[in-house]
Amino acid sequence: MKLHTAYIALGSNLGNPYQNCITASEKIAAHKNISLISSSPWYKSKALTLDEIAQADYCNGVLSVQTRLGPTELLRELREIEKEMGRLEKQKKWASRIIDLDIILFDDLIFKTDELEIPHPEMHKRLFVLEPLCKLAPDARHPVFGKTCQHLLNDYSAANPHENLVCWSEHTCHFC
Repeated sequence: MKLHTAYIALGSNLGNPYQNCITASEKIAAHKNISLISSSPWYKSKALTLDEIAQADYCNGVLSVQTRLGPTELLRELREIEKEMGRLEKQKKWASRIIDLDIILFDDLIFKTDELEIPHPEMHKRLFVLEPLCKLAPDARHPVFGKTCQHLLNDYSAANPHENLVCWSEHTCHFC
C-alpha cells in the first residue's frame, strides 16, 4: 500500500486547550497506522461563532503525518481519538469542543463524501489553519486552487491585514 502524507488541523477550547492538543497529538503519534512527522507551533485564536455567545479562545495547530490508511479510514481513526477524549458525537457546528481533528490535505487528493471533503473546504479562509500549516509545508499545493499554502496565506493576510495569531505561550512556539 502507498504511503500518504496528510495534514491534520487540531483545535480545542474546553478544559486545558493546549494540553488537549498535546494529548491528541500523542494519541495520533501512538497509532500503529499513523506516523507523526512534525508539529506546528501552537496558536491562540478567537472562536468562530454564528451567534454572539462568547467562547474561550482556541488552541490551534497542524500536524504532518504519514499513513497507509486511506482518507476515510484516517478520518474514522481521528473520530475515535476525539471520542476517547470526550468529544460528543452530535454537537452544533460552532460549539466549543474538547478537541477537533480535521484532515486539511491528503497528498494531492480531491475527495468528497457526505462526511469528508479534502482539501478542507474552509482552509483558505482560516488563518488558524493556514499559519500553522505554512510552518510545516509552505510549498504544499492546494489541489483545487493550484496555489501553495504560502500563497493562500499571503492572499488571506492581504485581505485581512488586521487579523493575526499569537503563540499559545512563549513555551509552545519557537517560530513567533
